[in-house]
Amino acid sequence: MSIDLDLRIGSGVLDTYSSEKDSSAHTFALVRDSYRTEKDGIARKFDGDHITLKASHPLTKIGDEAYFYYGISTVPESAEAEVVVLSGTAEFTVSYSGTREGTGAPVSQREAEAASTAIARDVLKSLR
Repeated sequence: MSIDLDLRIGSGVLDTYSSEKDSSAHTFALVRDSYRTEKDGIARKFDGDHITLKASHPLTKIGDEAYFYYGISTVPESAEAEVVVLSGTAEFTVSYSGTREGTGAPVSQREAEAASTAIARDVLKSLR
């Protein structure tokens, strides 16, 4: 099993933009655009040569917006799941990959979703 987290927070993003873009409304728009780009990019990745998309849907009660993807990778065979979350001026992706210990079979969608959403909730708690 492996877990990765990619986090972007708006205030850090602002350092690379001019001062006229320094409003919180603009920051939120930038992060929202990043969330949409990340969500679309993951959908393309899960529709690629090595990962077959098995499920994708919005998640409720996680941040302002959240989306879940689940697929099976053929190289190596494992479950691949990602949760993309937008919350205020933060956007992050939790990536989860795993197989059942001892069997080598991919973990189920339910297990992958439970694990990746639990991590997303923990990240949100730590951002408060």
